[in-house]
Amino acid sequence: ILILPCNGIERLTGQLSGQVALNLLQLETSEIYSVNPSIIQIQAQAIAMELPETIKSRKILTINGCGIQCVNKILKQFDIIPDRSILLPNVIKGKGFSPGKKSQLDKEDKRIAEQIAKELIQQFQEEKVAKEAKATQIKPNFQFLPDYTEYLEYSYAKYEFTVPNKIEGFWFNWSDVWAYKHENGIVIGISDYMQQNLSDIIAVEMPEIHTKVEQLDTVASVESSKSVFEVLSPISGEIVEVNRNLEEEPELINIDPYSKGWICVIKPSNFQAELEDLMDATQFFTQMQEKIKDDHR
Repeated sequence: ILILPCNGIERLTGQLSGQVALNLLQLETSEIYSVNPSIIQIQAQAIAMELPETIKSRKILTINGCGIQCVNKILKQFDIIPDRSILLPNVIKGKGFSPGKKSQLDKEDKRIAEQIAKELIQQFQEEKVAKEAKATQIKPNFQFLPDYTEYLEYSYAKYEFTVPNKIEGFWFNWSDVWAYKHENGIVIGISDYMQQNLSDIIAVEMPEIHTKVEQLDTVASVESSKSVFEVLSPISGEIVEVNRNLEEEPELINIDPYSKGWICVIKPSNFQAELEDLMDATQFFTQMQEKIKDDHR
């Protein structure tokens, strides 16, 4: 974590934010960089010259001493958004912190800073535990073993296109994305027709687990030597599984688009209503033939 506190010496809350950061540094493994709003231009130049690449590759925690939020503003100049931002005036409420006419933090102020740091670390740890617990609810070794037994085939010129001849529990949207009803949710992938159009697939950008999507949202992108194809979700719901094998072997979509080349699993939230917008395999097969003919006219 990169901790970026406000150390504005003209405000006691600025000093307090720096003290909180130091306490976090002592309690947790992290790195600390100070951004002083009283010399904002100099610090902004320093960040531009030395820190952006380092910052962009790490998680960032900003601690702002006042509502102006100078630290966040400096980062925004370089299109950097912190992962978490703390506004100190909101945190110190009810803790007895009183700036008064003091110019420096006293012993009680430093005690409050240490208390805030401990509370933040406890909060971070609780969030981490909750996230890990939620992740364990998903089966880690999900295997997609569809029950296709027959395929519809269509040949045109030197190409041959296939569609699983499965009547129940298998659909397509109008963007060449298939949906297979599975006990874990709805498994999705792209059609044989589309993978052949893309040619050699070289990368797949996967969605994050627990991401909420709406029908026709982009849930993944498939990059080939020819173009990039956006995978539009056939249904609304939550991503509960992703095919990690595609990160190392994106060509699985070319090799086996309806099985090993699956992309993700979605736990549906409005499935029955959205079925009206999908085609079954036979309907898609007919539409696919028309598209192939149009492609070669």
